[in-house]
Amino acid sequence: DVKQLLQIAGKQAFKPSFYKRVQGLQPTASAFSLHLVLKPNIFLYLPYNIYWFKDNDSVYNTAQYATNDFPLSYMLSMNPPKNGGAYTDNITILTYMAPDELHRWQESFSTCTQGEGRGEQYELFKRQRALDLLDVVAQKFPTIKQSIAYYYTSTPLTYRDYIGSAMGAIYGYKKNADHIMESVFMPQTHIKNLYLVGQSVAMHGLVGVTISAVLTYQILMRSSGFL
Repeated sequence: DVKQLLQIAGKQAFKPSFYKRVQGLQPTASAFSLHLVLKPNIFLYLPYNIYWFKDNDSVYNTAQYATNDFPLSYMLSMNPPKNGGAYTDNITILTYMAPDELHRWQESFSTCTQGEGRGEQYELFKRQRALDLLDVVAQKFPTIKQSIAYYYTSTPLTYRDYIGSAMGAIYGYKKNADHIMESVFMPQTHIKNLYLVGQSVAMHGLVGVTISAVLTYQILMRSSGFL
């Protein structure tokens, strides 16, 4: 993440105009994810993803929801059965979550190898949001709750701590089509052998990662005399 890079290297390592532009970037939406481990031979495998929206308006405003109206959408997917059978043993459900919901734990840091847990209140919050999400999913899949052996959850803070994205943003930083160069960066910096790659550099998400990687590859090959 380009903001993380500036924190690591320090403000003095970059041009003031570059530093100011990076600091002005606004993160995109974050997510709450629910990972279900299912009991064997109960839930039929679906070879496609499910995309659900509460109504037409939520298609465009799904990341802006009232606290008592969660979720407005979700994406449900599952891996093919390992034994080639008809039933799946796992489901992942993703929905948008506003980082503001987690302001109480904003100063915490927690991964499997660093930091301590965020406390019982955080666990209660995750449990409630998992139930809220399952209640909505159960409207389409009535047997899903009874099929669960156990589950794991991830919040915007989880994404922030593991991948280093600001506020746990899952698509990088917001783009403005009217001022596109304010939020788009070339991979090459003025610091020798320092290149930028990822969704915070060029385009959003996985496509942005791929395109920035190709651009960086071209620059490296050109500077090495291969192109």
